Amino acid sequence: MYAIVEIQGKQFKVKENDKLEVDTLHKDSGNVTFDKVLLYAKDDKNIDIGHPYIDGAYIEAEILKPTRGEKIRVFKKKSKKRYERTQGFKRTLSLIQIKGIAFGAVKKAEPKAEPKKEVKEVKVEQAKGLDKQAKGLDKQAKGLDKQAKGLDKVVLKPKAAPTAKATPAKKPAARAKKASNKEQAQLF
Repeated sequence: MYAIVEIQGKQFKVKENDKLEVDTLHKDSGNVTFDKVLLYAKDDKNIDIGHPYIDGAYIEAEILKPTRGEKIRVFKKKSKKRYERTQGFKRTLSLIQIKGIAFGAVKKAEPKAEPKKEVKEVKVEQAKGLDKQAKGLDKQAKGLDKQAKGLDKVVLKPKAAPTAKATPAKKPAARAKKASNKEQAQLF
C-alpha cells in the first residue's frame, strides 16, 4: 500500500512508517495532515488516480525534527580574468514520519475564540481620540486659509538687476632682468 502525495509543490511516494525530508514546515514538532493525494494504490491491481487530487484522502504524519540538507557548493569563475568565488549553502528541512494513509474528512483543529469585547472598547476609545485630532486639524486648516487670503493682497516688488562687481586691477607682470653685456656676448 502506497500513495503519491504533494507536499509544498513537490511529489513524494510514501508508505506507512516512511521517513522523509521535506522543505521546512512552519512547525518544529507535532502532527500534520497532507490532503493533496495524487494517487493511492492498495496493491498493483487496485489503483485510484485523482483529477488532480483524490477527494477525501489524506496522509497523517508526525514532524520529528528540523534538519539541514547536504552542503551545496556554488563555484563561479570567469576565465582569463582571475575571478573565482566559492559559496556554500545548506537547505533547511523538516524530518517527518508517515503515520498512515486515510480516507474521509480531514480532521482540523478548531481555532480558539479570543475575547472580542476588549478589542471593541479599545477601538471606540481610539476613534474618539481620532475625532478630536480631526477637529483640531480642521481649525488649523481654516487658519491657514485666512493667512493665504492675506497673502493675495501683498504686492511683491521685483528685485533690481544685480550690479556688476568691480574687479581689482591686475598687477603688472614682473619685469625680466636685463642681461648684462657679458651675458649677451656669451649668447652669441
